[in-house]
Amino acid sequence: MEISKRLKECARLVPLQAVVADIGTDHALLPIYLVKNNLATKVIASDVRKGPIEQAKKNVLLYRLNDSIEIILSDGIEDITDQVDTVIISGMGGKLISDILKANKLKNVQTLILQSNVASDILRKHLETINYKIVDELIFVENSKTYEIIKAVKGNDKLTYKEIKFGPFLLKDKNADFINKWTIEVNKLAKILKKVPIEHVNYQKIIAEIKLIEEILNES
Repeated sequence: MEISKRLKECARLVPLQAVVADIGTDHALLPIYLVKNNLATKVIASDVRKGPIEQAKKNVLLYRLNDSIEIILSDGIEDITDQVDTVIISGMGGKLISDILKANKLKNVQTLILQSNVASDILRKHLETINYKIVDELIFVENSKTYEIIKAVKGNDKLTYKEIKFGPFLLKDKNADFINKWTIEVNKLAKILKKVPIEHVNYQKIIAEIKLIEEILNES
């Protein structure tokens, strides 16, 4: 079956033979891909919406994967079982993902694979508070949209402000998609600055933000 690049990149980060919970599974495309490609032994496919759940059940039945994929109607990670060692949350903002990641529900979860559409910095900061450390990051473009994926495992880490904002691994790599994302951002801020009065409380904040991004972009 064909799935998006976004979902394939999430799948690529899954530990071999994992027991996965795919939160916000939609039509269970990722769980089906994981099982069919022997990337996971079992997947719990969870969604809060009844419509996608019904379609997910049909898709799983179509591929005859009922023994390996369990479909549940559930809010976030509230109903994941103790057997789950890997949680995937994709297609949401960093703030919403952070709200879903409740530490008391993650006691047996060793790996988090989190694809945020926006506000990845909020997510990175939250991972520190629930004792997960980032071990890999991806940034890429699909259909003119820029996506970031964070892989984190249990452990303690202390990120700098720059690492939280830009991503510790993305900062080291600085691929073309990273450069493009932050070039667009700094140009957007420059346009905003022209409309902000010098005496406005946010004027200096915007200048500082522009300088920081330009510093990152100009670093070798």
